Amino acid sequence: MTPAEGVKRAAQALSLLWPFAVIAAVSFGRMSLLLAAGLPLFAFQAIFTLRKGIRGASLPALLISVIGTAVCGLGLLLSEASLAFWYPVFVNLALLLAFAASLFGTPVAEAVARKLSKEPLPDAGIRYCRKVTVAWCIFFIANGGVAAATVLSGNRAAWLLWNGCLSYGAIGLMMGIEYLVRRRVMRHAA
Repeated sequence: MTPAEGVKRAAQALSLLWPFAVIAAVSFGRMSLLLAAGLPLFAFQAIFTLRKGIRGASLPALLISVIGTAVCGLGLLLSEASLAFWYPVFVNLALLLAFAASLFGTPVAEAVARKLSKEPLPDAGIRYCRKVTVAWCIFFIANGGVAAATVLSGNRAAWLLWNGCLSYGAIGLMMGIEYLVRRRVMRHAA
């Protein structure tokens, strides 16, 4: 693994573990340290993604790293550590915008399906991918809404529970349901 790939993976891990890192940083009074460490990691990930080129499925990765860079940078600049709690909300908003914007071209689900499949997508598959992308848009609205509610409540335990655990469970559930529906759709299409 090259140093660049190592930094990219560290940024991805920080993004996934953000809720736990925030709670730990708040508990130990080290929020500035978390923001200072996150800033170059997220910035590097954004640059790394841009250098590889933006293609369909890489737009969400770029948006997440730009949001991480902005949250960390503004948090440090404004000495406003509470911005860190809004990161999951901004990520859901960015993913919603990326998936919704893709509906005017190649939907994200279709771009991913084309990347993973060696065979051309049939028309039924293309229609299905569009519906899956719409379903993810609805999911990001709901997930982001709950994330925002946990921030506004001021209840850090609820924030951590949703953004660090239940939200990931909801993503897994959504993926599982989509997998089961896709199998059924493909069986009927064949």
